Amino acid sequence: MLNGILIPVIFEKIASLKDGSISINMQTQELAPAKVGELFGLRNKVCFAYFSERQIEDNEKKVVDSLDPELKGKTPGQRLRGTLYRLWEQENEGYKDSDSFYKYKMEQIISHYKNELKP
Repeated sequence: MLNGILIPVIFEKIASLKDGSISINMQTQELAPAKVGELFGLRNKVCFAYFSERQIEDNEKKVVDSLDPELKGKTPGQRLRGTLYRLWEQENEGYKDSDSFYKYKMEQIISHYKNELKP
C-alpha cells in the first residue's frame, strides 16, 4: 500500500528562483474530494516527489515507500539570507538592491553578537 499520494499531473510551469531553487507548477485532473483533502493536508510541508512519464507499478510503489530519504533543507545561512531578502522586499530601508541590504543587516547582526562577547 502506498503511504503517499499518487496522482497524475501536468507540468504547467517550471522556473528557477533567485536562491537557486526551482518552482514547479502542476495541474491535476479532476480529483475526488478526499484526494483534494489529502493534498491540502500536505500544504507547506516538505514532501518528496518522484516523476515519471509512465504509470508507476505496485512493486515500484513499495520500493519508493521503503526508502528513507535524507531530509536536507536549507542551511541556517541560506534561511537567514532568504529571510533578509523577504524583509528587504517588505521594508527596504532605502536600499535599492537586496545585496546591499543583506550586507548592512549582516553587519548589524555581527556587531550585536560581538558586543555580547566577554573581553
